Amino acid sequence: MKQVLLFFSLIVILSVSSCKVDKCKDVNCQNGGICNEGKCFCASGFKGTNCQTQINPCDTITCLNGGVCVTGNCNCPTRFTGIHCEVYTNPCDTTPCFNGGICVSGNCNCAPHFSGDSCTVQEIPSKMYITGVVINHFCPVNPNAISWDEYASIPETITPADIYPVIKRNGTVIYNGYTQNPNYAYKHNANYDTQYSMPFYQDSISITDVTNQDYRIELWDYDDGINDDFMYGFTFTPYTGTNGFPSSLFLQGVGVYAEQFEFRINFSPYYEW
Repeated sequence: MKQVLLFFSLIVILSVSSCKVDKCKDVNCQNGGICNEGKCFCASGFKGTNCQTQINPCDTITCLNGGVCVTGNCNCPTRFTGIHCEVYTNPCDTTPCFNGGICVSGNCNCAPHFSGDSCTVQEIPSKMYITGVVINHFCPVNPNAISWDEYASIPETITPADIYPVIKRNGTVIYNGYTQNPNYAYKHNANYDTQYSMPFYQDSISITDVTNQDYRIELWDYDDGINDDFMYGFTFTPYTGTNGFPSSLFLQGVGVYAEQFEFRINFSPYYEW
């Protein structure tokens, strides 16, 4: 009896096994896809019933302002950035132009006589002119606290200084306000706290060695033309190349005594190159 039951059990198992269907038998999964229960499971980058269609990563990417999608990323045109090229960038926002320069498309168009990426390089002029000086303030006494005219060669009551400017180049006098232009560049009984403008007019000084560091302006107290008193002076460079093409140069001493002397040298606005 047991043998009969074992026989029938074996028949049933064989029947069931022979009836099981392979659902993937006729399924062709392409591009590395794997079939399971008759359905293709596709590899990354593919889709479709048989994984036959390659997914385009740009299908879901929108590029704005003329941007072009390449492998899922936007290649943006000039002046645009961002994931979708949605951000406009002005190249002039990060391009400073100095000394009157104007930025155009990220590049500086420099004003005349300036150059360089940011217009910071000045062209050295070939000639400039000193057209006058202004005495803003001077000390009413000398370093020994004695009035300037107290020991004048011509006996006189102690009076304010009679001032005039002198300009030197390399130690040589090239302008004397008293002898060359007494009507405008010489002030009799000058008040130390009054501003005196001294234009040179036709005696303007032509300077061709504009970067010479050995120019000097001095203020003198006139006594008799021979025994005049030196009051104070400054050495200066007409053109430095660091502050544009100035119309004037301000000079002031340093120290308790020296700081009381304040001069301004005026230049013609018409530089030559």
